[in-house]
Amino acid sequence: MIDWAINERVVEVHYYVVESPRNEGKDFFEINMQTGEVFTKVIFDREKQGAYALEVEARDAAPSARPNSNGMPNSGPPQ
Repeated sequence: MIDWAINERVVEVHYYVVESPRNEGKDFFEINMQTGEVFTKVIFDREKQGAYALEVEARDAAPSARPNSNGMPNSGPPQ
């Protein structure tokens, strides 16, 4: 996906399934990096499990608005 950043600079956004032990859906879903569209990798059986938590992250190369970031892109939780 394309987003407009500060000063109308075009910034491309990429989407990722987060690799985390608490991300229970990471093995059952995949994501299109450019569009953020989520797809299933398996056929689900709602009798076995009714819902899955899926953590997704969007990244861009826009300068961070956080203090003391020196114009670098956001890379994690605030310090």
